[in-house]
Amino acid sequence: MRSPEAISTPRADTVAIPSDSPAPPSGAPSRPIARGLDARIKDLETQLSRGMSAAGSDAKRHVDELKLQAARRLDEMRRVWNNAKQALTDSYKDLTGRTSKDSPR
Repeated sequence: MRSPEAISTPRADTVAIPSDSPAPPSGAPSRPIARGLDARIKDLETQLSRGMSAAGSDAKRHVDELKLQAARRLDEMRRVWNNAKQALTDSYKDLTGRTSKDSPR
């Protein structure tokens, strides 16, 4: 049987970072990949802003159309109501006119 000291343990490879490497400015990305990522993020932000603006204007247009349709339907219902009211009034006048003429005095 082997002793615990004889078993080899795997060691992780280490990388030395030179201390004299210049640090990137605080606001600038350190690699070209990061710069491309920043450009892509700005592009997506622009697309999002445009999309939100378009969605807002589409929603406003849709609400305006619904308001117009509701106003037209309300006008139609008022017309139907007024016609029905007039027809009932005319029928009542006809009915009361006949009964008063037909009744003996």
